[in-house]
Amino acid sequence: MENKCSAGTQTRPLQLPPKLEKLALKAAKALDLLYTGVDILEDERKAVVLKVNGSPSWQRLQRATGVNVAEELVQYVMNFMKH
Repeated sequence: MENKCSAGTQTRPLQLPPKLEKLALKAAKALDLLYTGVDILEDERKAVVLKVNGSPSWQRLQRATGVNVAEELVQYVMNFMKH
């Protein structure tokens, strides 16, 4: 099955507007997820959450940002478990 990222689209860093960041974080918190992918659709009037993925792929995120996502996730979980 081909996903939207493998269908010829490009992945690039994006700074979310505060309202979309708040919506994504609210969706993740509602499902008690520490790491998630949130698909949001926005038009001129509103933004809606289409899907919350509890095990999103991170390889394209890593290539686009240069961040070692696996290492960051391990560190985040280890710190989370300490508190």
